[in-house]
Amino acid sequence: MHKTNVLGTQNLLAAASGEVKRWVQLSSTGVYGNKPAQDVNEDTAINPMNPYEVSKAAADELVYNAMMAQQLQGVILRPSNVYGVDMPNQSLFQLINMIKRGWFFFIGNKGLSLIIFTLKT
Repeated sequence: MHKTNVLGTQNLLAAASGEVKRWVQLSSTGVYGNKPAQDVNEDTAINPMNPYEVSKAAADELVYNAMMAQQLQGVILRPSNVYGVDMPNQSLFQLINMIKRGWFFFIGNKGLSLIIFTLKT
């Protein structure tokens, strides 16, 4: 996990230096540890508990440091679910179905807009 998540991110950042303007880091909510006591937001302290979570937190730090050094613009995403055919939790599939039904619409240009959810009655 360390080789893939930490060293891999380090190598990619080095290769991207001067070539990539924006970086999207796919992390994990696991970096917060087991069930944080409060809602999670940008100010929530990380508390990784296992080797996977530790490696994701270390990779995030590499990206964050590159962003702070103004080497690139970026964002660190920490999704709670990753999409896959065999997902036991069907909530993402339900979201996709709502999008297909037109219950979401864009405001502004699709590339720079907010997605608004509307519940049709």
